[in-house]
Amino acid sequence: METFFGRLRTRQRQIHGRKSVHEFLSRYGEWAIYLDPSESLEQILQRFQQFNQAEFDLEYARFLKTQQHLRLLYRFRHHPRRCLTQLEQQWATAVHNQP
Repeated sequence: METFFGRLRTRQRQIHGRKSVHEFLSRYGEWAIYLDPSESLEQILQRFQQFNQAEFDLEYARFLKTQQHLRLLYRFRHHPRRCLTQLEQQWATAVHNQP
């Protein structure tokens, strides 16, 4: 498993020319294993035919939720005051819109 992820990180460094792949891993997380730039078009099409749309939709919704969480963490780490201000505004709006 470690060898696989080591190769994944190495390949991403080669593709993007960066020393760190932290951004790539934080963006795609556990779904990074599905990316394979060495796959041929026929292999990709064959893999797509195996998809179950309902399962894909559930997994994609989970992916989007995780992405939203990671964006919030990034914003809070890099712009804490702006992030807190936005959260306070959202809270105030939610409190005022209650029935």
